[in-house]
Amino acid sequence: MTDSRAILKQTAALLASGKPTEAIALLERALRSGQRDPSLDQALASMLATTGKLDRAEFFAERAASGAPRSATALQLLASIRAAAGRLRDAEAAARKALAIDQSSFGALNTLGIVLSETGRQHEAAETFAKAIALHPSRHECVANYAFLLVQLGRVDEAIRLPFIDDPSSSQDFALASARAFIMNYPSGLDPADVFQSHVRFGSAMMAAAGPASRSLGPLPPTTPKDHRPIVLGYMSSDFRSHSVASFVEHLIERHDRSRFRVNLYHTHHQVDDITLRLRSKCDEFHHVHALDDAALAKRIRDNRVDILIDLNGLTAHHRAAVLAIQAAPVQVTYCGYCNTTGLQTVNARIVDSITDPPGAGTDSLSVEPLVRLSRCFLCYRPPQECPPETQDESLNESDHIRFASFNSPAKISEETIDLWSAVLRAVPASSLMVKGVGLHEPAARDLLIERFRRRGLEPARLDIHGPTTSSVEHLQRYRLVHIALDTTPYSGTTTTCEALWMGVPVVTLGGNVHASRVSASILTAIGRENWIARDAREYVRIAQKLAHDHKKLATLRASLRGTIERSSLRDEVGHARVMEQAYQTLWNQFQQTESRG
Repeated sequence: MTDSRAILKQTAALLASGKPTEAIALLERALRSGQRDPSLDQALASMLATTGKLDRAEFFAERAASGAPRSATALQLLASIRAAAGRLRDAEAAARKALAIDQSSFGALNTLGIVLSETGRQHEAAETFAKAIALHPSRHECVANYAFLLVQLGRVDEAIRLPFIDDPSSSQDFALASARAFIMNYPSGLDPADVFQSHVRFGSAMMAAAGPASRSLGPLPPTTPKDHRPIVLGYMSSDFRSHSVASFVEHLIERHDRSRFRVNLYHTHHQVDDITLRLRSKCDEFHHVHALDDAALAKRIRDNRVDILIDLNGLTAHHRAAVLAIQAAPVQVTYCGYCNTTGLQTVNARIVDSITDPPGAGTDSLSVEPLVRLSRCFLCYRPPQECPPETQDESLNESDHIRFASFNSPAKISEETIDLWSAVLRAVPASSLMVKGVGLHEPAARDLLIERFRRRGLEPARLDIHGPTTSSVEHLQRYRLVHIALDTTPYSGTTTTCEALWMGVPVVTLGGNVHASRVSASILTAIGRENWIARDAREYVRIAQKLAHDHKKLATLRASLRGTIERSSLRDEVGHARVMEQAYQTLWNQFQQTESRG
């Protein structure tokens, strides 16, 4: 019987020479022959996990942990595999067992942080990531995870000062470069050119990291002429679930002209819920691919003969930008899920409109991808199926008190936003501000937000702060307690803007000079409410003040806004699907012309 160390040495040599399949086969043969060594089980589990075979990986990881019950390494591997499979409770148990053996285990701390974040315990997750970084200052694998979490909690300034994140030279690591570029969308006062360069650096790092997989897969197979079959669209996202992105893509999946297009969905998140199942029923092919690594996913998309791959993540959490870098499809597009460029030369287009990205305003130079401007709002909103009526709570009619609100992500509450809201509250003395968002149920987060307003002379009594609600119906019902919604800057609302308007609540926004700060402006333009778009801070306050002083107008809006939206392009699902199809067809024609020339 061959010594386990010799087998592991051979395995390492095969991996180093780019032969993972042969390495897995070697370990499987050794284990079938009766070799019993937890280190072999552990090595096989790790390799199976990288190929997406999570069920088999978990089997061998469990066997490794059982054979070496005091091995923190075996337990943290088991935890990471369970987390990747979406078995978060079991993953947490394994991670905590590993930490009971070795409280400094980096892998266990990182996995535990991920699980805590995914299960709504963000502040405990933040403490866990911070501990991992403090114990292992030279390890940067969890820094990106921590940075995303801090942004979610509205602690953007902390996120951008994290080790490695604050150093642009760290951008050769694509995960850190991705986190840095993502974070830079949020703070006030940044030069758009600097934000753009952070995305370019990410793109360069990502292309370099994807190089081996791209070379291994080789060039894209030749395309089939489309005279005899529909164009195959592949929508790729981690958000085909209870997530805001579904509100803007479900109608496309449902309403694409099947005589011209086929629709494949590639769901890259482990979570499957009622919305996932509903979307699955409306597409032509559904692929749940969260367990596949980037190379395997790119190969799957190629094997499915996808013609146009539409990425809906950009650089948001759980993105699979590496698949775009590998070049999974002949034409690749980014749309809807992200407010900025991907930074990738392999993406052929970014779909926007002339309000989010006005022609001649310089936004073309801030996108690596060519901008494709739709002739209408680039978004079309589908409200939740279970939606409460837009009636106002009776308590709002009992006094002259005005309640402003923002239900945007705390990450978007920049210093400039606090300045704007404070100015509005001073201009309307008989008013208060309701703020609702992720993490705000935690006392530390509430205190931090209150202190930011206190520094501007606003007393805590003017603020009404809430954490997230448990359902979309409860979330929307909160708008019954609101007169006017105040938008954020420089990163404006999208879903929250649509939801407020749908519930009969006017939205005041500040139109900025980049896409992220102009999405609400596009939405308001689509429904004919350009008069709620401010050009500067003074006009923002004036619009809010004017609305606040006209209670009759607010009541009329409450009763009529939903009908206005229904009659607007924001709810014209068929028209939006046709315009998107025209854009796809044009991109495909351009590709075919280029291919025929050379």
